[in-house]
Amino acid sequence: MVATTRKPALIDEVGLTDADFREVPAMYYQTSYGMVSYFPAVQNLLGVGDALFVADPEGPDVDGADIWREASLDAFGGLGYTIRFVDVYGYHTRSGAIHCGTNVERVAVTEAWWDVE
Repeated sequence: MVATTRKPALIDEVGLTDADFREVPAMYYQTSYGMVSYFPAVQNLLGVGDALFVADPEGPDVDGADIWREASLDAFGGLGYTIRFVDVYGYHTRSGAIHCGTNVERVAVTEAWWDVE
């Protein structure tokens, strides 16, 4: 497993800091057509109002708890959202994610999202 530490230029250009990011579990493998997630992609979530719909990572159980799910809850903690895990394993096995099985009408943001507090 290789972790990337390169900082994208957009982070500096938009004025984001490390506090603006949450680390969630992710693990990928290389295929002939690109990288594929070993488990449903937690980072590919769906925000609706004050809830975050997050792919259930289907992680390993340690002492009766899914450690990837717990790590995700810890990462999203303190943000003020209700976290709802969604079973998207069927989409995941077909290289899909949570947005493949949802139909949400959105309103476009007209302000710079990074300036909204």
